[in-house]
Amino acid sequence: MSEAPRILIVEDDPKWQTILQEILEDLGYQVSLAGTYEQARQALDDSPPFSLVILDLELDEDSPILEGQRLLNHIRHHGENTRCIIVSGRGTIQVVRVAFKEFQIVDFIEKDRFDIPSFEKVVTATLARSGREARREETVGQLSRLCAELRALDDVLSETRRQYERGLLDVGRYTQLQKDYRMQYYTLVDRLQALITDPILEGLDGILEQAQGGGEPLEVLKATLRERAAQRGWGSRIREQIDQHQGEIASLVATIALELLRSVE
Repeated sequence: MSEAPRILIVEDDPKWQTILQEILEDLGYQVSLAGTYEQARQALDDSPPFSLVILDLELDEDSPILEGQRLLNHIRHHGENTRCIIVSGRGTIQVVRVAFKEFQIVDFIEKDRFDIPSFEKVVTATLARSGREARREETVGQLSRLCAELRALDDVLSETRRQYERGLLDVGRYTQLQKDYRMQYYTLVDRLQALITDPILEGLDGILEQAQGGGEPLEVLKATLRERAAQRGWGSRIREQIDQHQGEIASLVATIALELLRSVE
């Protein structure tokens, strides 16, 4: 079972601390409190990344707006997937408009117009979106590593064939090496197939089956991918990867999957 998202509330009014904390804990989230911007920075520095920060830009400090903006900058460097919702007074609206452009502000909620169902909806939607983005980044990382491994095996297989064709390997040794490398390759393909079941990569589902009928498999796959790219409006970089790729089928699929994750929402 995955751990509940962690939320930091930055608020110095005990009444609002209680209101926000009770709402969020009732939704099942882990909640931490900070009554000053310094406490908030300390919490951000000393803890694993928070999924969300609920921030009041009007704390009772000497320069609350300036310190609040500094904290927003701190949040931005805390974690790529940490989002922020501002719950503050009307006097900070102009500041918030600027903050939306520079920081990962999801929403601004005026305290005078605070509505529990609307707040819950914003928080739930934000954390769901943040979770998808985190999973996407994880998948990109896995695919990047997989692409590198597949390309390395492509190179090894090609070099083995060249040595055999030049008479540098006898048939027995060549056959054994091909068998060994193919076993490694199939292991990587299994990992690839597990990754491309993700909904983000829907465009690749079934392509390997479509490439089974006749012709050189890699060229058939390229043609299928080019057709799919045109139908779905995939970018020119993806089409370039299709046309330029010279390796194995699985390596091509991994490469295109990675480009899709990076460029297609």
